[in-house]
Amino acid sequence: MELLQLRYFKALAEHGQFTRTADALFISQPALSLTIAKLEKELGVQLFDRKAHRVVLNAYGRAFLKYVSKALQALDNASAALEDLKSQQDQHVAFAVHTPSLWRDALRDFARRYPDVYLDQLAEADISAADYFCLPQYMVSAADQTQAVRIEEPILLAVPPHHPLASQTSVSLAQLANERFVQLPDSHALRKHTDMLCQRAGFLPQTALECDESLQPDMVQLERGVAFLFAKDQRNFRTLTLLQLEDEDTALPYMLYWNRKRYLSKAAEKFGRYLQAYCRRVYGAAWNYPHLGADDE
Repeated sequence: MELLQLRYFKALAEHGQFTRTADALFISQPALSLTIAKLEKELGVQLFDRKAHRVVLNAYGRAFLKYVSKALQALDNASAALEDLKSQQDQHVAFAVHTPSLWRDALRDFARRYPDVYLDQLAEADISAADYFCLPQYMVSAADQTQAVRIEEPILLAVPPHHPLASQTSVSLAQLANERFVQLPDSHALRKHTDMLCQRAGFLPQTALECDESLQPDMVQLERGVAFLFAKDQRNFRTLTLLQLEDEDTALPYMLYWNRKRYLSKAAEKFGRYLQAYCRRVYGAAWNYPHLGADDE
């Protein structure tokens, strides 16, 4: 049994079609078919049920895939460990984060403290390649939540200086039922969360316009509407009046966790220790995993 056979088998199981798999592997379809047939002959069983235009794992194939996936992941981790030893001077850490603005200060501080470590910020679409993740709780599986620390981001409301609510220091969500909002795109975690909060308070928020985070303060300043924001971003809204939300449980929960399937390089462990200290200092949240050891503070 050869390593190439196992990689081809796993790829075919994922793609479910010989032509598509061959294209992904940059090989010919006959070469792929021959490799799979040779593997099945060595194992003494067929691993796939052949359909008209696709292949599907049978019971033997599903059982085999479980072990092949673990073996290939272990080999990839072993390779990564050796690469880590060979390239101590050029360390990279991959961090998948849904809302980058919330981590701006932390990542800047880490880069200042550890100039030899390079942080690669990934979108959530690339989380399989990340060492660490920080995603809204609704995006995290129950299994991963058991390995995560929950952190909560408080939310404020920004209003123009001459708005009727500007004389207040706090506001209830019910008071906002007739307001028009400068909204973030509906794919943004803050938008999803605040829409839910408004519905919980008994109304659907009226959208004046949608824009990205960089334009929100200007649109509120121009009195196009009011806007929800993370408390961490309030410096971007300093010319506006900011109000606390009086309702309970309005903070947006995020889950911070590590990729249990990936080998953690020395640089990744260093970043993990920094995250532990940061969570305790900023959020009062304990996040202690034996593989990381003592944190940075």
